[in-house]
This record gives sequence, C-alpha cells and structure tokens, in this order.
Amino acid sequence: MVKENRSERQKQNIRYWTEFCTYLRQRGSQLHPLEPMESDYKHYRDFQIGCPGFAVRAGQRKKEGLSAAFIIRGANARTYFRALKQQSADIENECGELLSWYSVQSEKRVAFLKQDIDVTDETDWPNQHEWLATKLEKLNEVFQPRIDRLRYSNEAEIGRLNGKVVVVTGASKGIGKAIASAFA
Repeated sequence: MVKENRSERQKQNIRYWTEFCTYLRQRGSQLHPLEPMESDYKHYRDFQIGCPGFAVRAGQRKKEGLSAAFIIRGANARTYFRALKQQSADIENECGELLSWYSVQSEKRVAFLKQDIDVTDETDWPNQHEWLATKLEKLNEVFQPRIDRLRYSNEAEIGRLNGKVVVVTGASKGIGKAIASAFA
C-alpha cells in the first residue's frame, strides 16, 4: 500500500488512517469502508453512510488540526444544505456544540473542528482517533434521520417562502403549493 515515491507526510497519513480504521473496527463502528484505500495518503478519509451523495469525513492537517465533517455532494447539495442549515440551532443542540457550516463549489460541509493539536504526534493518535470517531458517529446519528426525511418524504418539494427554504411533503403538497404561489 505504501508506495516508495510517497512523501514522509503521505506515508504518515497512510499509517494514520490505517490505525484509525483499526480503531473503528475494534470500537464496532458502523462507518465504512474500514479497509485500506489507495487514497489513504491524503489528509482526509471519507466514510459512506448509506445514502448516495452523503458521507462523513475525518480530516487531519498539520496546521489546521482535526475535523469531523458531514459532506453533501451532487446536484441537490445546495438545496439539502439550505434545508439543513434552517435546522442549525436544533442540529448544534443535538451535537452539543457549534458547528462550522461552509460551502465550496463541489460540496457542502458541516464540521466539528479541533485546532491546536499536533496530528504528527503519533503518541497522541489514540486520543485523536477517539475524538474523530465520536464526532463522526455523532454527525451520522444527527444527520442520517434528517437526510432520510428530506430524501424519502414522498418526493419532498423544496422551495422558498418569505426568503426561507421550505420543505413541503406528503398530503400537504397541494396546500404548500397554494401557499407558496400566494406569497410568490
């Protein structure tokens, strides 16, 4: 797995993610995949959560520290992100702390951040792995039901009403359309 032409930092990343996945397996985590991946030389590792376009991401960078993020990708990423951001107070309350909400062109992220930590200190990796696992599992626990509701609520219609994102579902769709058109 470790290619000879990798930098020392990339080789360290591979060891970091290998040990992290071992820790997750021992913990009985539901995050996947836990096998080594060709991309493990990078500063981050994505774990699928069972919904296409969504993942949780563990990140470790020398200058920025650790991050545990919920990732949204795909054609509807912006819409899902807005709908979730409307729930930010409830989400952050469930997570037990403020989260970093940010958007880049290719994906949207909601993250726990832990700065002022030396990710190259291998003696501290067990503490870092515990923090990452706890935060990733919390993100999955908090976001999975919300994503399921957004994705599977009778083809939820998402629109804007008085400047806010509105999710109208099921039997209320006709009423929601009438209300939305009255305020358009």
